[in-house]
Order: sequence, then structure tokens, then C-alpha cells
Amino acid sequence: MQFVEQGTIRVGVLQTYKSIECAARRDATEGEGLYKLKGPVVSGRFSTNPKIPAKWFLEDGVQQHHTETTNSIFLLCCANILADINLLKRRFGKYVVKIVSPVALAIEIDHALNGYDGRSGLFLVEGKDVEYNKDGLIVDGRTPDLLTDLSYVQKPEEFSEEKEFRFCIIASPSESRGVGQTHLEIDLGSGRMSYAEMLKPTRSW
Repeated sequence: MQFVEQGTIRVGVLQTYKSIECAARRDATEGEGLYKLKGPVVSGRFSTNPKIPAKWFLEDGVQQHHTETTNSIFLLCCANILADINLLKRRFGKYVVKIVSPVALAIEIDHALNGYDGRSGLFLVEGKDVEYNKDGLIVDGRTPDLLTDLSYVQKPEEFSEEKEFRFCIIASPSESRGVGQTHLEIDLGSGRMSYAEMLKPTRSW
């Protein structure tokens, strides 16, 4: 209710989602990007006889990749427009907030954290759909340098029904507000949000 009526947000740091209380919602691999790419693979053949040198082979195969970020990343977890509201109510609770303009919310978060001067601040605010391809094969042409964000927007396929969309608030390494904290309180300073509303719960809830 504070989110809609007062414009205040409490976001959790990425690592806290590895150990949340609800087992059905817990993802122990949260914060790690795990994926595979087709490419050259080096393998070796060794002998127990020390006089026989090892033989090395370069072959086409599947590479296993792992990526993590050292920055503090705070998440406001939502769902995109394709999500089933009734499923979300069963899984997360009967109260649903509809955000009409995610762009407006992202801009207000950016202003609250970085100021209004239009210059880059110490927090980067991004909106991203979660990818449900944990440890999967990436075949869309992306290379490892373009897949680093999987460390904070990737989950196993078993969560795909949630159609999650995340506001990702990435703290610069020099930003003390992001160091060692499990949550970040953000006051948008705008009072009641004009682009968000609390949907009325149905009688069955």
C-alpha cells in the first residue's frame, strides 16, 4: 500500500533471493548466470606412463559458461503483461498493483537515487524481462560479453509461468549505499503514484 499511496519502495539485494523462506519461490542459483554456447572445446588424453606425453585435441562442441557480478544489485520484481493474474494471486498473495507506465516508474527511481540533473549517477536503473533458460544452450548469436546480465535476470524454466519483469537497480562499486545492505529504501518523493493502482481483490480471496 505504501508503494501506491506514498511512493515508497523497499527493494531487496539480489543475493537475498537465494534463501527466501518460501521453498516454492526460492532459487538457490539466483545471482549466477549459467548457460552453454557452441564453440571449440579443448580436451586431453593422458597416459599413466610418464614417458608418454599428453595429447591435446581441439574440437567443435558445447562450452559451459558461468557469470556473476560483483556489483550490489537490488531488484523490484514484477510481472509483465503476459502473466496470469490469478496465478500470481495464488502464488504471491491476493493484492495486485498494476503499473500502467513502467518507464515512468524507472525514471522516478532514477531521479530519487541519482538526482534530477540528467547526468549519470551512482545507480543504473534497468528494466528487464527474466530469461527462463538457466543452464540452457544459447543459440540467438549472443556472445559472452552480451550475456553478463544473465547473472541477475536468469531463472530456471520451472518459474516461467510467473512471466517476471524486473527493475534492476545496479549500484556502482563506489556507492556506499549499496555495500553490505540487504535492502534499499527508496522515497520517490511524489506522493500517490498516478501511474500505479491497487487492483481490488476478488471475493474468492
